[in-house]
Formats: sequence, structure tokens, C-alpha cells
Amino acid sequence: MRISMLKELTVNLTQQQAFFTKSQKVNVASITASYELSRLIAMHGKSYTEGDFVKQCLIKTAEVLCPEKAHLFKNIPLTRNTAAERIDEMSSDLKQQLKAELLRFEQFSIAISKTVDITGIAQLAVFIRACDNKFNIYQD
Repeated sequence: MRISMLKELTVNLTQQQAFFTKSQKVNVASITASYELSRLIAMHGKSYTEGDFVKQCLIKTAEVLCPEKAHLFKNIPLTRNTAAERIDEMSSDLKQQLKAELLRFEQFSIAISKTVDITGIAQLAVFIRACDNKFNIYQD
């Protein structure tokens, strides 16, 4: 009786663990998608509110192409505030990476260029070229 109860409890535990693992994978995928879409919004100079529009487009596309998976797209957080926070986090991370890289360079130069695109929005480009103590050249 104890052996059968142990087997039953083991099976229940395995099912519960599988349930939480699956849920966690879905959440990680949703967050990753949110960061990627926020990055694209920022790279194209769009408003943070475009996230809601992009999400609606994804949901409609999923409902047509794969209706059984449409609920996954509804879980992607893309509100205006969320997109702004994601873009801010990525900006801070990029800044920290740049600071860490600059510490290992012996010499570096920075070039900055400002242009205005067709819609009248100013675009800023920053170019960095550096050399470390082994004369390896980096450009970003």
C-alpha cells in the first residue's frame, strides 16, 4: 500500500512540476518577445503607443494563421508604459556595456553625426573607434 501511494504521489509531483515549467517557458517567451518588439519600435523611431497596435496586428494574424496559438500573443506585454520601460532598460544596459568596454581601451575616438529624416525627426548617430593595449581595433 505504501509503494502504490508513493508511486501515485510521485506521478502527481511530476505532473505539477511539468505544469509550472511549461508556464514559465511561456512567460519567458512572452517577455522576450516584448523586449524584441520594444527594440524594433525604438530602432524605427516610433511612438511607444505603437506597441498596442503591433500587439493587435499580431493577435489578428495569429487568429487567422494559427487560432489555437492566438492566446500566446495576448500574453505579450506591450502597453505604452511597458514599451517605455523596456526601451529604458535596454538603453541603460547598452550604456553599462559601453562603459565597461571603454575601461579596457588605451585610446579611442568618438564621432557624432546628426541628420534629419524625411519626416523631420532628428536622428543621432554615434561612432566609436578604439584600440586596446594589444593594438586590436574595435569599431561600433
